[in-house]
Amino acid sequence: MPLSCELLAPGEPIPAEWDRFVGEQALLRAWDGGAFAALAAAGQGRWLGMVHEGGRPVGLVCGRLRGRPGPALFECKMPWVGLPGFALAAALDRADRRAALVAFEQALRWRLGWRCPGVLYRLLGADELTLVRGFARAVIRTPYPRAVLRNDWASMDDYYLHLRRKLRHRLRSQYRQLERDPDLVVELGGGPVDGAEVGRLVRLTLLRHQRRLPGPGGPPPAYFDALSGQGVLYLAYRDTGGRLLGVNLVFDDGRWMTDSLWGSLDPADGGRANIYFHRFLRLISYMVQRQRAGINCGRGMLEIKQRYGCEAVAQHLVVGLR
Repeated sequence: MPLSCELLAPGEPIPAEWDRFVGEQALLRAWDGGAFAALAAAGQGRWLGMVHEGGRPVGLVCGRLRGRPGPALFECKMPWVGLPGFALAAALDRADRRAALVAFEQALRWRLGWRCPGVLYRLLGADELTLVRGFARAVIRTPYPRAVLRNDWASMDDYYLHLRRKLRHRLRSQYRQLERDPDLVVELGGGPVDGAEVGRLVRLTLLRHQRRLPGPGGPPPAYFDALSGQGVLYLAYRDTGGRLLGVNLVFDDGRWMTDSLWGSLDPADGGRANIYFHRFLRLISYMVQRQRAGINCGRGMLEIKQRYGCEAVAQHLVVGLR
């Protein structure tokens, strides 16, 4: 049966079947319709595509137009998560997966015409790359690989034993020091959280580490307010008075964990040293205990992440006419 795609402009109502598909396919909660609605309300809206086969959703796409005014590229990627901007039904074979993305590009042509002559797919691994490469399209290997930690351990003792002896003792000591600190409260749960509080720390961290903030400098508070419960983890660090010192948003789809956003106070402004490093071991412990396949740790800080056992996985972008 032929595939078709319904294309939604930023801010247009998201059909209820969007979230039903997210739940049925156990997609990352970053695909939650409420999260996209929160971004749109704050002026960070994305174009959304829902691919159908005979009226049944089989895929989701998101992205934004880059290059306006005038003709623009459709940049296909997830906001605030280092993953590609499409998610397709697990039952689709490779040919149908390619066809689903062709249907999406046809929807771009019908709705946007000359305003969107090309597409740019970002953050592609080897499997995604085969779905979108083609005639008159450039394939570029990006200089920033994704850090991936694959779970090969039955216990944290097994994990520590795979590390070099000196590093093993140092990480264990650092971890225990923070775990036993009577002035530090560490919580790992699904929320809900105070979105304004979380958003402020994320923005402060972006300001410290980036010369130019991307767009508004972080998701709006309502984005975090929309994300809680199953499939979402917040690793929070507080002092004994309840003040938030650091927070990590992580997605857990039941198979893989995906590290998303981190925010913290600078130690010079009342924050705590070493909580950024402590969080890796806390997440690894969760991964091992819950027997997840691994953690997608995102881009950047690769040398630090490799210290904990991550491998570098090449990422590509594909750009060309749609």
